[in-house]
Amino acid sequence: MPESAGPGDLLCGVDIGTTSIKAVLVTWDGSVVSVAKAPTPVLSDGYGPCHDPEEIRATAEQVMGQALRESTVPGWIAAIGVTSVGEEGVPLGPGGELLYPSIAWYDRRPSEAEEKWSAQHADEEMFAVTGLHKDLGFTIYKWLWLKSAQPSVWSRCRSWLGIADYVIWRWTGQQGMSVSHASRTGIFELRAFRWQQDWAAAVLAGGADVLPPLREAGSPVGFLRPGAIPGLATTGEIPVVATGLDHAVGAYAAGVTHPGQVLDSMGTAEGSCPGRISPSRVLNLVPGSPGYCRRWGQRRSRSSSSSSRRPPGSPRARTGSCTCRRGCGAGPGEPCSGTRSAMTRRTCTAAWSRAGRWQPSMRCRRWGRGTDCGTWCASGAAACQPCALA
Repeated sequence: MPESAGPGDLLCGVDIGTTSIKAVLVTWDGSVVSVAKAPTPVLSDGYGPCHDPEEIRATAEQVMGQALRESTVPGWIAAIGVTSVGEEGVPLGPGGELLYPSIAWYDRRPSEAEEKWSAQHADEEMFAVTGLHKDLGFTIYKWLWLKSAQPSVWSRCRSWLGIADYVIWRWTGQQGMSVSHASRTGIFELRAFRWQQDWAAAVLAGGADVLPPLREAGSPVGFLRPGAIPGLATTGEIPVVATGLDHAVGAYAAGVTHPGQVLDSMGTAEGSCPGRISPSRVLNLVPGSPGYCRRWGQRRSRSSSSSSRRPPGSPRARTGSCTCRRGCGAGPGEPCSGTRSAMTRRTCTAAWSRAGRWQPSMRCRRWGRGTDCGTWCASGAAACQPCALA
């Protein structure tokens, strides 16, 4: 933030969300003085939903101006923070030209390149490196889709920016991405807080050089260029800062910062945010380390029974339990051998719908597919089994 603030200085936050783009103005003490929003414009590239980053930028500027006009406290903007959905971004050519729209984060596109990549990199490896389970919504799979379906776009890409990063770049001329947004790409090395260089070289024509510099949330990426947002009342040098991903920031604000804590963050999308994992536990997630569970990527505990972890009415697991509470009873390095706890919310519906816990209208988060690959598994697959329609 600026070193000093006057009585009319306001802070502006911009959120590029799934259903709407919002701008909020707050005073230096955090009091909200104005909120404005507009629907997020959506288009199609003939394959699925996308966003035109220039329309996104124009809408963001529109709601910022509206918020300023409707503010209950007269003033001007002294600093801007921009956030967005975490998995979207745009490829830019050698001259900074747009090469393709931003593929919507919720558009899960399979591709031959993705199938080849997945065959070489198991879900357990992805989890050990990134903390993520495979989901075609992550950025890495959008790059692989471009590699298969739009090879000329993929090969010409010299820079890739998240959707929030693109807006900041257009306003400041500088590039940067917050680490929490980077964590949703699928190639962010969580323990080292850096891009996974080998993976970047495999999924991007220009490797990691294509990716933006990483920034801590709250750090300035650049300063607003004069006239970058026509008609916006500002004062002095306006820093534009990298912010945090909505779920991550919400978890921090709610005090979910310690192991064992979990935040259920609900909006257009829903996410479960666990507290911080201790370094000793992270080591247990690495394939080949003692106690690594090959099936679920977690360390098996020494407990001889998982009954104390079972939700009421759930099937009894086999002897032994995993620290991840899946209760499958598999030994270290063994595939899952039985049922697992519903507490992880990654259980196929068959075992739980009979107890009224899960409904067929919900989506299976473990397998991510059903009758249309976007609904809950209603095929009758038992817990710990892949969807029968796979």
